[in-house]
Amino acid sequence: MNVSKSKEFAKKEIIAGLFVLLSLGILIAFVFIVRGYRPYTGEKVYYAKFKNTLGLDKGADVRYGGLKVGKVVDIFQDKEDPTLVCVKIAVSKDVQLNQKCVASVEQVSLTSARHLEISTGELDAPKIPENSYIPSINKSGALVELPDFSSTVAKVEQLIEDLRDFLGMEVVRAEEKNGKTFPRVAQLTEDIKRTMEKGSEFIGELNDLLKEQKPQINEVVVELNQIEKELKKVLERANTILTESREPLKETLVNVKELALRLQKVVEQGSNSLEVILKNLEKLTTNIDSLSGEAKIWFSKNRRTIEDIVVDLKDTIRNLRILSQILAEQPQSLLTGKPISGSGRK
Repeated sequence: MNVSKSKEFAKKEIIAGLFVLLSLGILIAFVFIVRGYRPYTGEKVYYAKFKNTLGLDKGADVRYGGLKVGKVVDIFQDKEDPTLVCVKIAVSKDVQLNQKCVASVEQVSLTSARHLEISTGELDAPKIPENSYIPSINKSGALVELPDFSSTVAKVEQLIEDLRDFLGMEVVRAEEKNGKTFPRVAQLTEDIKRTMEKGSEFIGELNDLLKEQKPQINEVVVELNQIEKELKKVLERANTILTESREPLKETLVNVKELALRLQKVVEQGSNSLEVILKNLEKLTTNIDSLSGEAKIWFSKNRRTIEDIVVDLKDTIRNLRILSQILAEQPQSLLTGKPISGSGRK
């Protein structure tokens, strides 16, 4: 009986001891987490230098464009420049920082802890290698950030100098010392004012001229309207005539086509007959040696006339062929007296 009780007691002690060890492990892990300890998970290390890191502690969040990407690993005095504070950070290996990224100590709200904020930079900017410094801006660290008047004044002074260089003020002043004059702003304003006054006078004169010529302009408009009405009447009459003459014109065109076909046949027959005559004359001129003596004498005397007749017959046959083709393609030329332009014949 005592053996069983001792075994049960030992079992309870073992369970209690395990529970104590587990609680101790959880407590140690909690302490490490609070102190900012993070096990190495392939994170990348970067550095940033500031004049003031008030409120930023180890283990503080590191945000990239507002997104949590890491933690502050350490904060220490910079060895190269003791007036600066160096912040060591570890960010996720997936985050790609570039040379246009800027680090600053920020605070989401008045009650929240400060964190290190990194801007997203630019897409085409070169990447920052690991273990290198991120460009940073310094803030006062107070609850209300006041503008950096010294840097603002310096920027304004530089802007004024650049503006002077752009306007060439130094050159102007140097030349003015030598006696050369340049128009001032007041003079330019006065010149612009006079120009505007002249423009106003011109517009006034133009209005007066339009008022004087208004009756003549109205008469011209009335005449144009009357001409338009007359043109409409002429067009209406022409449409009426065309409508009334449509059927007779159709019949005339039919008759013209029939006449053109008949004339074409006559022309073709005539050209064929002339071709026969032309061939006979050409045979006669080529067979002159077979003629009798008197015929040769007569042919010799009239040779020039016969050659002219042959040439005229060729021209006549060619013209008749052209006429036949025109009648076949454009029978309406019988009405107009000439073929339609663009046919390539005159």
